[in-house]
Amino acid sequence: MSETVEGEQKFAKCFCAWCQNPIEFPTDHFGELAPCPHCGKNTPLRLPGAGFAKWELKEKKRRRQYLLKGAMAVAVLVGLILIVPVVVFVIGPGFPNAMGGIVFAIILVPAFALTYFLPAIVGRKKRNAQAILVLNIFAGWMVIGWIVALVWASTKDPGGK
Repeated sequence: MSETVEGEQKFAKCFCAWCQNPIEFPTDHFGELAPCPHCGKNTPLRLPGAGFAKWELKEKKRRRQYLLKGAMAVAVLVGLILIVPVVVFVIGPGFPNAMGGIVFAIILVPAFALTYFLPAIVGRKKRNAQAILVLNIFAGWMVIGWIVALVWASTKDPGGK
């Protein structure tokens, strides 16, 4: 799709990611963001048949990491909210002293976290590690969701990874 004229700059055409109108640009600007002349929004300049620019891949990875960190923060907060009543019950009137309950809670919370996130820990090096973690976070509280995540984490990746 690029036209070459001897001694002149090469141009290519792509379509705006927002308004889908054609944009003509010098080929040496491939992968950059440029304002669309039709809608004014920044759009990536792509060569026909070319893949994503490096900055686009980095942006996707960054978004995925933010989503994963947010999901982990929510899971930790939910876990703490759910474990507090258990700790209060243990420290309550049936327990000899509050110090014993605190020591018990210090042992119980990490053990609970390790058990709850066991599928994510087992599958941390798999191709679908993030999907396993998300399943573990959002469906792991149901026994069947936790079992599915653990089985998925324990299976071998196709392709030998």
